[in-house]
Amino acid sequence: MKSYRLIRPPRKPFILETPILLTYGIEAVILIEIGCFSNRVLHLSLKENEIKLKTNLDIAKKAQLDATIRNGASRRREI
Repeated sequence: MKSYRLIRPPRKPFILETPILLTYGIEAVILIEIGCFSNRVLHLSLKENEIKLKTNLDIAKKAQLDATIRNGASRRREI
């Protein structure tokens, strides 16, 4: 009966290795840009986006005003 043993090369210290090498196992990563746009970009409507942004800001202002009123009422009850 034969017994097989896995022989591994000695591990290098991580002192001089870059994060890219440690993550991907290669020395460099070349970034490329492809011409595919996301669904979000393809279906962007600036007018609709502006309307929704104004609506959300109005809701935020109302929520801030409500919180200020509740805070004032709470402080009056403490006195």
